Amino acid sequence: SNNTNAITGAGSITYGGLTFTGTSSTINVTTQSPIALTARQGGTAQTSYTTGDILYSNATNSLAKLGIGSTSQILTITAGIPAWTTATYPSTAGTSGNVLTSDGTNWNS
Repeated sequence: SNNTNAITGAGSITYGGLTFTGTSSTINVTTQSPIALTARQGGTAQTSYTTGDILYSNATNSLAKLGIGSTSQILTITAGIPAWTTATYPSTAGTSGNVLTSDGTNWNS
């Protein structure tokens, strides 16, 4: 949308993460750091990242980030949202010919 504000005389206007300062004949533009553009504006709405972060949609037109999991964790989905969890597997291969099954919490051979 268009900003209809104007600098008259000396002053400043802040609009959309930008600060316009100066007089009506000289305008300086500075950014307010960091600017987080929303997903609808083509951005991520995030202002920083850490190595291993994962972006995901947490609602219509909205992005969130999930920090990296710990060693040996696996990525799962809980109520439509990604989450890290620690998986449990049999510590040994079991008897030859056995089938690997799950009881909903653990794996059994």
